[in-house]
Amino acid sequence: MGAVLATLFSRLQGTIFFHHVKDTDFKPNRYYTCTAENTKLKDYKFGSQFRLDVTTNRRRSLSSPIPPTEQYVNQSSPVALQGTIHKLHCFFSGFDVTIRASWAVDRLNGASGSPEPKPEWKHNGVAIAEDDNRFTFEAYGKTLVFNVSFETAGQYQCIFPNHLDLDRKFDVVVEAAPYWPSGPPPNTQTSEGETVKFDCSASGKPTPTITFYKNGVEMSKQKDGDRWVIDGSVLTLYDVKKGLHGNGDNAVYQCKAENKHGYIWANFYLNLLGKFLVSKTHIRVRIAFGKVELITLLVGIEEWPQSVDFAAFKPQLVNDSGNVEAVIGSKVTLFCRFFASPIADITWESSVLPGITHNIIPADAQGEGKLVINC
Repeated sequence: MGAVLATLFSRLQGTIFFHHVKDTDFKPNRYYTCTAENTKLKDYKFGSQFRLDVTTNRRRSLSSPIPPTEQYVNQSSPVALQGTIHKLHCFFSGFDVTIRASWAVDRLNGASGSPEPKPEWKHNGVAIAEDDNRFTFEAYGKTLVFNVSFETAGQYQCIFPNHLDLDRKFDVVVEAAPYWPSGPPPNTQTSEGETVKFDCSASGKPTPTITFYKNGVEMSKQKDGDRWVIDGSVLTLYDVKKGLHGNGDNAVYQCKAENKHGYIWANFYLNLLGKFLVSKTHIRVRIAFGKVELITLLVGIEEWPQSVDFAAFKPQLVNDSGNVEAVIGSKVTLFCRFFASPIADITWESSVLPGITHNIIPADAQGEGKLVINC
């Protein structure tokens, strides 16, 4: 068959290209059709069938040039996201006498390949060599592939030395989801009366928006008596005081860095030295009729020594997975995230759990517990 490029990864409507059609591509009983697949629901939709007819009596001679025609020139997405794979496509059909004659000689000598115009690639005006390990080539050099970083941003060109009018340019814009360049704020232990700063600096493009929380509640508006200030990505607490049940500065704080590509979230503790009573909390999650029922059980009271004092507060549900649709044979994950200090133990209950394969993942440092079910 002729070489085929199916651009379903770039176009919702789907397009199939045949490069260098041959007589053998015609099969009277061969039909083509396009399919659209939903992999999660395992659902398929089929389009109309068609057949490829090859008109041999209209084939051009070896000495007759075929004007190149643009078939597909595009990039895999308008914005290249850092850490992903990006592709530039530069497809043209047709070829001139020189290309065709050279290809015919190569074929006689046993070489394989495609006679269509093969582009040369440049990045910011510098030629990209075929052995450049930052790039790979697909479809006989017509597709340029690379891992996205800020260094790969800029202008790309696909150039055809024998057809200057075919040259195309691509402006690759690189953006990034938020990430911590130096890590999230660390847990802090200090004494009452001190000043404490938490720096939640995050990188990303567009620049992330920073939001701080205390025990899961956004720190947006100050109340009378509050001794904290948020300046950009820095939270400053002045003259810190200890209290119970979230009334003091000893607490679990959170910060969220967010832009249009996603967000990152961090929990960090402020522990103030002293001795007080804390409770170890166990959370039991009951699944019933597609809803999650939360039952909080306080188990025991312990007195911690001064050197390992904690900020204690009751568990608060932040979010959960909600209603989840699943396909038979697939895996589904349910989760619940709590803010609690110390971190709560989370268990799961349902009348169907004993009869199905499942895995319970304990709460992590962010207070998120998971239940993985094999449907």
